Amino acid sequence: MMLRTKISSTDLNWIFQEKLKGFEDYPFHGIPIAIVPDSEHGWMAVMTQRDRKFRPQWIERIEVIQKDLQRAYVLVRD
Repeated sequence: MMLRTKISSTDLNWIFQEKLKGFEDYPFHGIPIAIVPDSEHGWMAVMTQRDRKFRPQWIERIEVIQKDLQRAYVLVRD
């Protein structure tokens, strides 16, 4: 079993944004996401309903990044 690194939601959000910036269609104003506790996986990334509606291509991208990061990081509770 792989040990996961403890991380704050703020730092995890920063990592997400850096990974999202790698897509050529990353919008100038960014993609707002929130890192929230989740009982099944420890944490999850959520998008605004508006972005889910108008930027559906980002839903899958965020899910893929989330799965990758969930293997490496455990959220530190505030």
